[in-house]
Amino acid sequence: ADRIRQESLVDVLQHGFIHKNHAGAGERAAEFGPQRPLAMRLAEISHGWQLLAAFPRRTPMFVPPWNRYDAGLAPGLAAQQMHAISAFGPARQLPATVVECNCHVDIISWRTTRGFAGVEKTVTKFAQHLEARRAGAAPMREATGLLTHHLVHDEGCWDFLAGLFAALDGHPAAGWVRPMEAANGAVPA
Repeated sequence: ADRIRQESLVDVLQHGFIHKNHAGAGERAAEFGPQRPLAMRLAEISHGWQLLAAFPRRTPMFVPPWNRYDAGLAPGLAAQQMHAISAFGPARQLPATVVECNCHVDIISWRTTRGFAGVEKTVTKFAQHLEARRAGAAPMREATGLLTHHLVHDEGCWDFLAGLFAALDGHPAAGWVRPMEAANGAVPA
C-alpha cells in the first residue's frame, strides 16, 4: 500500500478472493461461478474488499479470476457498493446498479505458447474492437480494454506494451481512462 501510494496513476481493483477454481470437472475454470452458494461468494468478496482498505485508490470494480462469474452476483455486489465488474469480451446486460466494463484484447496466447500472442494478432484485436464501436456493434463510448498478466509476461509482452504505450502516449485520437471512468462511459466519442 505504501508503494502504490506513490503512484498516482495506479488504481487497485479486487481480483477474486483466493484465485481458486471451484468449477467441476469438464467446466471452464471459475472462482465465482454458480457452483457455490451465493451468500458464500458474496461474503468472500466483502472480506476481500475489506482487506484492500489500506490501499489508496481502491476502486469498486470486481475482477473475477478467469474472467468468469455468475451474473447472479450483481445485485449482491451493488449492495456492497461494488458497482462494476470487469471480465473479457462483450459486456453482459446486468441490473442497472452494476455495469460490466470489460477487456477486449488479451496479449497472452493461453492455448498455445502461454506467452505473447504476437503483434499481428494483438493489433488485430484492437482494430476489431475499434471497428465494432464505429459500426455500432459495441457502444461507441466503451473503452477498449487491455488485459495483461504481469506475472507471466515474457519479453515479447513487455516489448509490445512498451511500444504500444509509446505509440499511444500523446496521440490525439487515443487516451487513457481510469477503470471507473471507463465503467461510467467517460471515453470521448
